[in-house]
Amino acid sequence: MAGIFLKLLNMSITAGWLIMAVIALRLLFRKAPKWLPCILWGMAAFRLVCPFSLESPFSLVPSAEAINPAMVQYGGNPAAVQGIGNPVPDQPADNPASGRYAGEPGMESGFSDSGNMLNALINKYFAPTPGDSVNPLYVLMYLGGIVWVIGMIAVLGYGVVSFGRLCFRVREAVPVQDNVWICDAVKSPFILGVIRPRVYLPSGTGAEEGKYVLAHEQAHLKRKDHWWKLLGYLLLAVYWFHPLVWAAYILFCRDIELACDEKTIKYMDMKEKKAYSEALLVCSMQKKLILASPLAFGEIGIKERVKTVLHYKKPALWMIVAAMAACAVMAACFLTNPERDAFDIKIVIPAGSEGGFYYSEEEISPNGSRVTLSAGEGIGDTEVVLYPVDRKDADEYKPVYMTPGLPVKMNAQKGAWFRVGVNADNASNEDRVVYVRVEGITVRIADLAADGGAEDNIPGNEPASDE
Repeated sequence: MAGIFLKLLNMSITAGWLIMAVIALRLLFRKAPKWLPCILWGMAAFRLVCPFSLESPFSLVPSAEAINPAMVQYGGNPAAVQGIGNPVPDQPADNPASGRYAGEPGMESGFSDSGNMLNALINKYFAPTPGDSVNPLYVLMYLGGIVWVIGMIAVLGYGVVSFGRLCFRVREAVPVQDNVWICDAVKSPFILGVIRPRVYLPSGTGAEEGKYVLAHEQAHLKRKDHWWKLLGYLLLAVYWFHPLVWAAYILFCRDIELACDEKTIKYMDMKEKKAYSEALLVCSMQKKLILASPLAFGEIGIKERVKTVLHYKKPALWMIVAAMAACAVMAACFLTNPERDAFDIKIVIPAGSEGGFYYSEEEISPNGSRVTLSAGEGIGDTEVVLYPVDRKDADEYKPVYMTPGLPVKMNAQKGAWFRVGVNADNASNEDRVVYVRVEGITVRIADLAADGGAEDNIPGNEPASDE
C-alpha cells in the first residue's frame, strides 16, 4: 500500500509541473485553435498514467523522483534491514557503523533553498532514531495509502451513483431517431453512455434549437469526448489528493466544450452563431453537475462560450503552426525526465569480514574531471576510493576519508571507468549492503563474463590503508 501510494505521489508531483505549464500556455494562446489545450491535457493524462519516462537534456522537470523510495523503507534503512524492521544481526541498533538509519529522509525537489528548508522539517519530525522498530516515513506513507484508497472509492462511488441516478431519470425516455431520445424528466440536453452513447433532449426542445443542440452533441461523439471525459474522471479519482489534478479536470471539461463549439460553428455565419448562442443560454445547466455529469450542451462556462462563439475567427496559419510547435516543446520539456548524473552505488560487505576495501559491481565514468562522493545508506565514517577498471594508474587514486553529511570531491580521468570501494567490516553472519552516492557520472553494469569473471576484475578484500 505504502509503495503504491508513494509511486503515485511521485508521479503526481512530476505531472504537476506539466499541469502548471498547460495552464500558463492556455493563457498565452487564447486565440489559438481550441483543440490545442485538449492535446496538452492529453499529455498531462499520459504523464499521470505512464509510470516511466525518457530522460532528456531539454527536460524542465526539477526532479524525476521527488521522494526517494529508499527513504520510506519499512525499517528506515534497506541496507541495514534483514526482513521487516529487524536490525542486522550482531549489529547494535545505536552503532553508527552498522549503518542503521544512516540515511536522512528528504525530498529531491530540484530547488536547493526551498528543498533544504523542507528537508530540515522532514528530518526534524520524521527522521528515524536508533531503537525504532519502523521508519516513521513508512508509517506516514502507509496511513496515507489507506486514506488514498478511501478517497478514491468515495470519488468513484460518487460518479457511479450520479450515473445511476441519471439512468433512472431517463428510464421513460422515448427514441426519436438513431441515438436521439426525448425525455420529460430532463431539463437540458446531454449525452449519456460510453459504449452506446445516447443524446437525450428535453421534451420541449424546439426544432430550431434542437438543430444546434444535435450538431453540438454529434460533434462531441465524433471527437470521442465521452471517452476522454470518462478517462479524466478516472484519473481524478486516482489522484484526488492533488489540487492541480482537480484544476486540470475542471479546465479540461471547459476546453472540450470550447473545442466542440469551435468544431460546430466552424462554417456558420453570424446569424447562425447568434442562434447557437441563444440555444446555449436556453439550455444552460447548473455548475454543480460539472464533476460527474455526462457531456451536456449547456454544461459550463456559458458566458465564456457565448463570447467565444460570437467573436470566432478562423485561426491564421501561423497561429496553427505556432500551436503545434508549442505542443512539441511542451512534450520535450515536461514529458521527459532530467538526465541523471547522480547515482547510489551499491556495495556488498560480505558476512564475517574483518575490515578492508570492498568494491561495487557497477562501474562509473566521470562526466568531467571530478566526481563528488557522499555517504549513502548504511555508511558511517569510513574511507572511500576509486579503483580503475583497467588497473592502470591504480596507485594514483588514494583513499579519502568520508563523513556522512560532508561530501568529498575526487579528481578522476574523464571517460575512464572505475569501481567505488569503501573500507568496512561486517561481523554479522549476513551480507550487508551499503551505498555511496556519486555525482557527475554515468553508470554501467559490468559484464563480468566478458571481462573474465568477477574474481579477476573486482578487487578483493584488501587491508585498510594507513594513510
